[in-house]
Amino acid sequence: MGPLSLGQWRAAQTPPRTALSVARELDVSHSLLSEWEKGTRKPGVELALRVEQLTDGAVPIETWGYTRELVELMRGAVERRDDLSATGS
Repeated sequence: MGPLSLGQWRAAQTPPRTALSVARELDVSHSLLSEWEKGTRKPGVELALRVEQLTDGAVPIETWGYTRELVELMRGAVERRDDLSATGS
C-alpha cells in the first residue's frame, strides 16, 4: 500500500482516530488539522515530520510537497550552525 493522506490514516486506525485527538497529539488546533486534511493549508516542515513520526511513516513528509532532499539540506544547515556555535565562531 502506498502513502496515505492524514484523513485516510486516521480512518484506518482501530478504532479510527478523531481529528481532535490527532490535533491534540500534534499540539495544533482542530481547525488547522482540518485545513491540512482539506488541502487548503499544509504543515510546515517540522510539523510534517511530526505527522510522519506519529503515523509511523504512513503519511510521509512527501505527502505535503516536501522532499527528503530539502530535509537533508535543512539538517546539514542546522548541523553547520551548531558546529559554529560550539566553536564560538
